[in-house]
Amino acid sequence: MDSLSGLELVTGSKLSEALRIPRRPLWEYNMDADELQRLENISFVSWRRNLALFQERNAPLVLTPYELNLDMWRELWRVIERSHLLIQIVDARNPLLFLCEDLAQYLDERQGRNTPMILLLNKADLLTEEQRAEWLRYFSAESIDCIFYSSTQCASEWSSLGETLNTTRICSPQGLISLFETFRDDADNSENLGGPSFNVGLVGYPNVGKSSAINSLLASKRVRVGATPGKTKHLQTIFLEENVDVSEQQHTSAIDEAASSTASSCCERSPIASSERKLPQICLVDCPGLVFPNFAVTKAELVVNGILPIDQLRDYIAPCDLVASRIPRNVLEDAYTLMLPFPYEGEDERRPPTGRELLTAYATARGSSSDVSRAARIILKDYVAGSKICYVHMPPGYQYPEQPHVQVEPAFHKQTHSQRGGPPSSTGGTPSELSPDMGCSWTAGVKGKFASTCYTRGLATSPMSNSHKRHYKRK
Repeated sequence: MDSLSGLELVTGSKLSEALRIPRRPLWEYNMDADELQRLENISFVSWRRNLALFQERNAPLVLTPYELNLDMWRELWRVIERSHLLIQIVDARNPLLFLCEDLAQYLDERQGRNTPMILLLNKADLLTEEQRAEWLRYFSAESIDCIFYSSTQCASEWSSLGETLNTTRICSPQGLISLFETFRDDADNSENLGGPSFNVGLVGYPNVGKSSAINSLLASKRVRVGATPGKTKHLQTIFLEENVDVSEQQHTSAIDEAASSTASSCCERSPIASSERKLPQICLVDCPGLVFPNFAVTKAELVVNGILPIDQLRDYIAPCDLVASRIPRNVLEDAYTLMLPFPYEGEDERRPPTGRELLTAYATARGSSSDVSRAARIILKDYVAGSKICYVHMPPGYQYPEQPHVQVEPAFHKQTHSQRGGPPSSTGGTPSELSPDMGCSWTAGVKGKFASTCYTRGLATSPMSNSHKRHYKRK
């Protein structure tokens, strides 16, 4: 059933209520460890029961896979309780899928000092200036502070001038640190810190680039990163200014876990020790990636967005169907040097290729027509990484200009060069044709990797004109 049909059965407020993250019970330092653990288990089981009941009463809705390990949610609780500033990191290509709106509500409930939260749109180098402007307009209308960031952007292309919050410019690591310092100074002046460290919590889905963002801030690889989601297993604290080694928290008892979840306990481990009053150190608190509960999103959608690991995938046809339906036929042929079969007689001539057709064509072009599972892993990883093919979702309500499709020659395309790969390819991309889904897509060309390839606004084609609207908006 189409996701829109299910969402029409319930109101946005009911969906928001059902998609709440689990709450941690109130606790005190003098509580017994077993008692605290018992209360947390009761709260977690109640949360899961409510999700199941909501889905049962709204049968067309499908509850997608979400984090079932209570210990992982405990890590999120500790990060929230420690943080003076919370950064929710999302993939800029599809922000609404990765956005947990209830996180801000829980932050307000838990933190009496009104901890601010900022939405960091990572991998923003994969978006054009026009696309970033549309998303900025959307989040501004929703009263959400956002910042565009890229962990792999060339230093020469970073913007370090002027304001970086709520602008379309891609923020540099130094600009992001300066933003942290601004919030730290405000909190220090208002005496809301209560200790010598200013804690910045980093939360988000797996594989949105939290660890890569931390490494870019430290200018060295200090946190494990990888294409497989879930590299970070425990809460980690990193003192930014003095580059103190990463401390991977090991909790031996529930009461120790509770005690370590306040900002003051983190401050006790701060290396600052001086009779003079100093500015608080900035401490990054990295939370393991969590898959938040969601409705009306298929498992294939989670795969192509990098939330579920591709190497453990069994059904690869459904995710490849999504890729084949979103990326235009000519883009796939140019990117992978293959020939896709034409529609059969009697079929729509403009129908997109199926996932199986794409995989068979790829395997055949490489001399192994039977190894479609390997072809699926390669194509899906390229899609998730944005290395050869890239697809960007647009905000709900975006009005696409009605323009005739005009074939643009490669001369009208541009490519940019960064740490994602070598020099720009001599093979230009081609503009997207009408896609059955919403967004826009492009290719990097066949030769090597690429950083950020987009086609310019030429003739009657624009970077965002060849797509359809998002089917729904989560409230």
